[in-house]
Amino acid sequence: FNHSGWINFNDWCYRPEVAGIARLEEVGNGNGTSYVFSEEEYIRSLDYGWKLGATNNADTHSTYWGVNTAHRTGVLMPELSKTALLEALRLRRTYAAEDKNFDLRMQANGAWMGAEIANSGQIQFAVEGADPDGEIASLVELITDQGKVAASHQPAQASFTWQPLLTITGGVHYFYIRVTQADGDR
Repeated sequence: FNHSGWINFNDWCYRPEVAGIARLEEVGNGNGTSYVFSEEEYIRSLDYGWKLGATNNADTHSTYWGVNTAHRTGVLMPELSKTALLEALRLRRTYAAEDKNFDLRMQANGAWMGAEIANSGQIQFAVEGADPDGEIASLVELITDQGKVAASHQPAQASFTWQPLLTITGGVHYFYIRVTQADGDR
């Protein structure tokens, strides 16, 4: 019985037989000094071909569940119901946040985040972010293959809209948004 590779799930090796079941990956976990943010592993998973929404949580095992950290999983859904939540999770319409009330939405050629779209050679992105506390995002980045920055933006207000247009090379690619606030929250 070989235990090598258990810590990182065999180096996040792509398994097509479970690709339709695995929909989310934890990018942040824990609170306080036990908090770990693992974007590099998320990038590795996406590079291997996994199609995953990002999540973040406190992994709390106490009565402080939900209040001991500002880390959250944002979910884009049309209404607050169990059915809408499960459907949004299935469609990977999630984002990992270190700010409990930051709101992020992304579309690519009109398709909501988490969707797969045909590579037509260009993608028109529509990114909206907002923080009701007025915290300004110091940097918004559009991330693609191998974690490379495809485009970036520096908003001047806590609520912003950004619409980069990218010319895309042939093949399969992934894109996600990384927002960094002035206080370092992602």
